[in-house]
Amino acid sequence: MALTDATRDAGYALVEVFVAAAIAAATVAVVFSGLAAGLRASSEAEMVVGQTVELRAIEAGLRAGISAPRLAETFPGWQIDVRPVDRPIDPRTGAVLTQATLSHPGLGGRGALEVTLVYVEDGALLRPDQT
Repeated sequence: MALTDATRDAGYALVEVFVAAAIAAATVAVVFSGLAAGLRASSEAEMVVGQTVELRAIEAGLRAGISAPRLAETFPGWQIDVRPVDRPIDPRTGAVLTQATLSHPGLGGRGALEVTLVYVEDGALLRPDQT
């Protein structure tokens, strides 16, 4: 039985279909991998935005004279360390310079976030737990 050109071409067509299916499967896998990475990055960005909003709220609370323990209760997960820098910086007004270190252990195994800020407090707002 002799092979004709049509029989030989039929074999090549089947191989071509398998190769095309493999290429299509690889393409789909790459696309879905990219989509998954994008979703993970979006989720992480959302967590960072949330931490930044909380950080600004804590900073505003400290500047307004709210005590560090009260802010730590309001924002669980944050560690707030308040220390005097220079007491008093202005003897006429009683204003004081305070350093606050705000730290968060991080989410999802990512690195911790730590911010140090220095701010001026009105001397009347100074509390014994902040000295």
